[in-house]
Amino acid sequence: MACWGGDTPDLNSCIDQLDFDNYGLSGELIPGLSSLDSLRFLIPEQGTISGPIPSQYGDLDRRLMLDIDFNQILGHIPEDFFRLDQFEAAGFE
Repeated sequence: MACWGGDTPDLNSCIDQLDFDNYGLSGELIPGLSSLDSLRFLIPEQGTISGPIPSQYGDLDRRLMLDIDFNQILGHIPEDFFRLDQFEAAGFE
């Protein structure tokens, strides 16, 4: 977990990055992460996460990267992801 970036508002009380790369997380992505409005990097790579990508993640306007490689994500990419100007995704095939 990190709080980085000169363009991130109120650096003392934000979460800018959640990186769980190679920690073997399981379960489903929770919609509640969308309340972290400063979140830019969500990296639950190399786990056993399953289920869909919550549509609420489309509300994260600052999101730049979602890396879900090597998980069992199902379903479609939420439509709101396509309205973002700067967005990188890994693990979508």
